[in-house]
Amino acid sequence: MMLATQTTGSATGAAAVVLFLIIGLLSFAAYFTPGIVASARHVPNAGSVWIINVLLGWTLIGWAVALAMACRSKYQAVMTPYGHHIPPPPSNYKQLPPSPYDPPAGGE
Repeated sequence: MMLATQTTGSATGAAAVVLFLIIGLLSFAAYFTPGIVASARHVPNAGSVWIINVLLGWTLIGWAVALAMACRSKYQAVMTPYGHHIPPPPSNYKQLPPSPYDPPAGGE
């Protein structure tokens, strides 16, 4: 009879340890979500997001700021005088060679 009680007690202890590990891993992932998102999206300020997340993530405001920085757009649009947005050229943009119809470079 005593053996059955000990087996049940150790099974309950193992289940508690597994549950504790699962909750710990989920909490760890939730805390570092802004940094993970910033790294996955390759935002230009990913390092800043990680620093804010590590140092101020324990406050709800710091965590929200880090998440907002991680989710912002990668490039800022340029406003023309006519109110149109011009996105920046892609990173693989290459300058075209000069055309024979272009005016001379000397301004003549």
